Amino acid sequence: MNAVIAAGGRGSRLGELTTDRSKGLVEVAGRPLLAHVFKRAVTAGVDELVVIVGYEAAQIVDRFGDAFAGVPITYVHQREQLGLGHAVLQTNRHVDGTFLPVNGDNVFSGSVAPAVAAVGEADAVLVVEEVAATTGVIEMPSAILRSSRPVAILGVYRTARGGDRGR
Repeated sequence: MNAVIAAGGRGSRLGELTTDRSKGLVEVAGRPLLAHVFKRAVTAGVDELVVIVGYEAAQIVDRFGDAFAGVPITYVHQREQLGLGHAVLQTNRHVDGTFLPVNGDNVFSGSVAPAVAAVGEADAVLVVEEVAATTGVIEMPSAILRSSRPVAILGVYRTARGGDRGR
């Protein structure tokens, strides 16, 4: 199974951190964001990392090369930034069958491997975890967020092309 990792965004909300650097190379806990994402995908058992690059793409290619922890990396360039769905579509020639789309800027604890494995047995799997910690809270204008509960959506999915569910 391939992991399709969206890492082409500019990261404009990160301000000066991404003025001349790819968002995927911003360090979190002493390592680039993408190193955390790649490790999580490799731990889940993927055979190849298909990384969608855009802004400052050469920096990502130079930093990670053609493999991470022995797992091959294929880079796909998204020439126009037209959203996440468009980014994933750019990988059509590189991905066949079941794949794991992952947002390249999500860092979290825990393993996605059990959820990935469970998808072969069901049409969909939803993992919900209440997090008691207040670290990493997303601040949103009150006009947008109308909930008194914590809100976060992590972009880790497993999907299949066509009729090959569970393959």
